[in-house]
This record gives sequence, structure tokens and C-alpha cells, in this order.
Amino acid sequence: MELIEIGKTGKPFGTEGLLRCFIEARYLPDFLASDVLFVRLHGQAVPFFIVEATGNEESVQVRIEEIDDREAAQILTGKEIFLRPEDILLEQGAGLDTPKQEYEGWIGFRLKDLTEGDIGTIKSFMELPQQLFALVDYREKEIMIPFQEQLILDLDLSTKTVLMDLPDGLLSL
Repeated sequence: MELIEIGKTGKPFGTEGLLRCFIEARYLPDFLASDVLFVRLHGQAVPFFIVEATGNEESVQVRIEEIDDREAAQILTGKEIFLRPEDILLEQGAGLDTPKQEYEGWIGFRLKDLTEGDIGTIKSFMELPQQLFALVDYREKEIMIPFQEQLILDLDLSTKTVLMDLPDGLLSL
């Protein structure tokens, strides 16, 4: 099975089996939306079902099904965390062959450009052949922004902001 490494487990958090996890920022929305994670144990990718996950870009506390004390969580300390490719919203190369519904979780995020600053809030997505666009109200009109991973510079989940480096002249079309 093909898996994508998204982070590492840390030490147990508290005494009730919570596990601290350190997830790469670009995979955090995927992780928080997922109901299963994979951890490599003895050379095998073992699935664990997520009961609850809370936190921020620094660390996430995860409650895993059937892990209910510190000792059980300790076994998972310092291990790589993986998700399946279908659980990744912005997988490498996304935009060309990723279905529009994979991006629905981004609706409501503020879109900012490196040069122009605040553009607007993502209202929806439109999928055209070979291209996915975010629809945003900008200066009292709806515009289409190409939503490609190579244009996305940063994702701030705490402020629900996507920073992009848009091509020159795009906003004046």
C-alpha cells in the first residue's frame, strides 16, 4: 500500500492515552479530517483509528481507538505517521487530477497574494479541464484564481489563510 509520510508521533500527553503528534503544516488539514492514520511498527504500516484530534500547527493531541492509557501510547512514541494518498487534499501534483470535492474544506479560507495582499474569501471551486480554480470576490467582482500547489506558499490554519504567489497581471484581467 502506498502511503505518504506526514509527520511523527511525540510523547504521550497526559495519562489517558492521548498522543502528541507533530504534523507537517501542509498536511494538518488532511490529518484533522482523517479518521485513520498509519504508524510504522516493526517494519509494517499499522492503521489506527482516530477518535479525536485537536491542536494547532505546533502539535496535535490525538486520541486513538483502543489506546486508553499512557503505557499503551508510549509504544507509539517517536514513530513516523502516514496517510493514504486519497486522504491528502493537496497531494503533490494536485490540481490536474484531484476532484473538486477534495478541496471543499478550503471554502471560507482567506486568500492572500504575496504582492497584492488580501484578495478575498474562497467561496467555491470550479473544475475545468486540466485546471482547478478558486472562486473569490475581489473588488466587487467574482474572479477565478488557479488553485495549484506550486502557487501556494503558505497555509495558516489558525487564521484560515492561504498565501499564494499569483502570476503578475492575473488580478487585473
